Amino acid sequence: MATRKAVAASIAAAILFSSMMVANYVVFSGAAENFRLVSLATEERDYHVQAVTATGIAVLDLLDGAQELLSASRFNCSGVAESVANLVGSEIVRFRWGGLAVSSTLSLAGDGDQPDNLTALHPFNGSVAGSTNLQSTTFVDGGAPDGSVEYNRSEVHLLNIPLRLESLTGQCLEAERDLTAAALGLGGEMCNYSSLSVAGSRVESEVAQAASANGFSVSVTYWITSVQPCTVGYHIEATQQGVSGPQGAFDFTEQESGYLGA
Repeated sequence: MATRKAVAASIAAAILFSSMMVANYVVFSGAAENFRLVSLATEERDYHVQAVTATGIAVLDLLDGAQELLSASRFNCSGVAESVANLVGSEIVRFRWGGLAVSSTLSLAGDGDQPDNLTALHPFNGSVAGSTNLQSTTFVDGGAPDGSVEYNRSEVHLLNIPLRLESLTGQCLEAERDLTAAALGLGGEMCNYSSLSVAGSRVESEVAQAASANGFSVSVTYWITSVQPCTVGYHIEATQQGVSGPQGAFDFTEQESGYLGA
């Protein structure tokens, strides 16, 4: 009887110990899984923070590049919108940030007021009616070297540079139209520098006043290239000075040149 009791006690103790081992393993496995999930969540959050930071840096680089291109280039008044679109569209920013590959491009956006949440770039975030509005598209890809975390993100942001491109172009083309109308009266004996000076001075004065009222400067130069037939050459420059940019203020100039028949 004592032997049976001892065996039974040993079996019971073994079962109890085995149950405790199983329970401990389950608890430990659960804790390990929770730790792994928390670690992955933390790593994903870190990549997200890196991605948001990298996006802001990429977009600022694009804006800096756009300012440099706009300030260093001269555009013809006719077709300036297409030229600017091609110029800013040629910008591409690429770099690595930690374990992430970043690629960002720029394009012209439509007119109108629309906010954007990239407030770190204020006042250049969001589109503004009458300004030169831009759209950035940024792709961020990467993750952990061991493949435990993969990160992919794309962001589109609206931006603006307070360059009043459409309005400035309108001033330039208006000066060309006014000069064309003035040149039409210079045929025959009127095709001389004295008559051209009178007609041209009137155009210069009217154009300068209109441009100044809009915060621009417009210069008009003209000359007679031929008397028979009477032909007038001209060069017009329209400038918006002190355009605010991420690198500071800059001037933007567009121009138009050609010949007019009287």
